[in-house]
Amino acid sequence: MGFAKGFRALCSERFYFFYYAGFLAGYFLFPEAPEHYRYYYILVVLPLIAGCVKGLAPAGANPLYGLVAAYIIYMVLTSFWSDAFSWTGFAGVAWYGGLVAVFLLATAAVRNSDPAGFDKMLQVLVVLAAMTALVSIYVWYSKHPFPRFRLQLFSRMHHEILAGCAYGFFALLALHYVHTERSTVLRAGFFVLLLVLVATVLLTQSRTALVALIIASLVLGSFRERLAIVAVAAVVAIALVFQPELWQGLMRSMPYRPAIWSAVLEQAQQHWLLGTGYLSETAVQALNRSFVHAHSAYLATLRDGGVIGLGLLLAVCGTAVLWACRVDRTNGRVFYLALVLYGLVCAIPDLDRLLTRPKEPWLFLWLPIALVMADYSRQARK
Repeated sequence: MGFAKGFRALCSERFYFFYYAGFLAGYFLFPEAPEHYRYYYILVVLPLIAGCVKGLAPAGANPLYGLVAAYIIYMVLTSFWSDAFSWTGFAGVAWYGGLVAVFLLATAAVRNSDPAGFDKMLQVLVVLAAMTALVSIYVWYSKHPFPRFRLQLFSRMHHEILAGCAYGFFALLALHYVHTERSTVLRAGFFVLLLVLVATVLLTQSRTALVALIIASLVLGSFRERLAIVAVAAVVAIALVFQPELWQGLMRSMPYRPAIWSAVLEQAQQHWLLGTGYLSETAVQALNRSFVHAHSAYLATLRDGGVIGLGLLLAVCGTAVLWACRVDRTNGRVFYLALVLYGLVCAIPDLDRLLTRPKEPWLFLWLPIALVMADYSRQARK
């Protein structure tokens, strides 16, 4: 009895906020992914399923969450008509889908429990991201030629493209705080952090992150933010002029995308309604080469789940965009629309399957959707 009471006390709403914050910070602090996964299982998933976290009922009844749940359930069920079906594979897909569902619920619950504290947490994460980036740049380029080698971050986010997308998301947050902070000192500080994070994205040589960041930044649209965007664009242009190897890195593998997408579309057309199943092979054969995945989350969903799966995903995306616009209109500023669009644009030329363990897309794709889900519902209840 005493143990159960102590366990519930440690999993209280106040403590759970810090567990969740530690999980997001873990993307920058954990050196390897497995340790980060275990942290998530023990300190985020376990308290939630044990019933220790409040605020889940409003989140679970949210229509947007219902759409995401329908997408997850359907994609898990597609495992049954995969050529390589196995109960072990099915259990793995169901587990990944459950992890994503828990993350959305946990994010909404934590956001609703302390909206102001959540905003402060995001600001701290922007600072942490920039500090990790600076350390990574110093360590990496002290051992590798600058800037010919793509930057690898000093954290569990080792994949250059996905890391670039994650750091681009925090660059977008920094740009937002440049506009919204009242203190001149804080605005200047976030502008410096913005430059660091944009430089990090550039050094990862991720076209996906740069294009998504440009589009989302333009959506933010205030005069001050446009000045910041111009300043950052000038820095990027100067870097490309004086370091042409960066431009060459950005253009690397450019011709491959259309051939990959064409091959994936051809595969999807053979099972256009229900898809090939979530346990099907992800490798794509194109241009006499084998590529590990579809390089588009939307085409991958069409391949695995057919028109039904893609329709559910687009319904999630469309609802998230619509609700983001409504939340922004109520708040009198553009913010959530930019965050959601950033993740959706990143998913166009990259990613594959969206039901995964805690990986980088959780930061720039699922997190904005969860925040929109939480804030729209909170405003609707007022």
